[in-house]
Amino acid sequence: MRFNAKAIILRGMNYGESDRIIRILVENRGKASAIAKGARKEKSKLREAVEPLTLGMYQLNTGRNMYIISQADIIDTFPAIKDSLESLMTSIFLSELVDEFMEEGNPDISTFELFISAMNSLEATNAKWEQTAVYFEVQLHVINGIFPDLHQCVLCGSTKSAADIKLDLENGGALCSVCSAHQTGEESYPMNSLFILDMASELPLDKFLQMEFDENNLNAAGRIISRFTSHYLCKQLKSRAIMDSTLKNRQS
Repeated sequence: MRFNAKAIILRGMNYGESDRIIRILVENRGKASAIAKGARKEKSKLREAVEPLTLGMYQLNTGRNMYIISQADIIDTFPAIKDSLESLMTSIFLSELVDEFMEEGNPDISTFELFISAMNSLEATNAKWEQTAVYFEVQLHVINGIFPDLHQCVLCGSTKSAADIKLDLENGGALCSVCSAHQTGEESYPMNSLFILDMASELPLDKFLQMEFDENNLNAAGRIISRFTSHYLCKQLKSRAIMDSTLKNRQS
């Protein structure tokens, strides 16, 4: 079967003498693997179209184990992203998040639209790369129905607020001050960081990026959602570690 579909390249690897095997996010079909035969040849029309973070219309043929890309028309290569270290590393991080959260062959238009919106925002400006990353990660939790309970204590149900909160990863939420006292060795987070996560779960991206947050609270919000991500995936993301060590150390 042959069909045309809008898709964005998440990542790729060289295969054989001139082929590329790529992971793509297809608009109406979800995450998939594909091979672009001869794409690494100097005169190949597919050469640029199968580079990571490229959006295009792809002609896909159904193969035995993966799609075969026969033609491609590039829609956007997001050049401004690739000229900014912050935007580029954030985009790579978002790509890995999508790759890890999504099951292959499971249609998910919401994740596709979220990813393209985030890419367009990073293309427009790199000033809020950290805010974009927090928003994107929160929204993946919302889409997958695993966003943590931040409005009440997951152990006792109390809604009393305190200056700082602790997390209960196993039960998927935050703890009140009384229950937090029993969590020795657990990191505390400012209550205002929960406000940021709430806003990220409720607002559209453009509205969220218009808001101004304290840098320490935004950073804490990122650490909170990252801990829930790692718990859910049972692994640490390589791109997150690289992004944190490179960009956040660069800011200090």
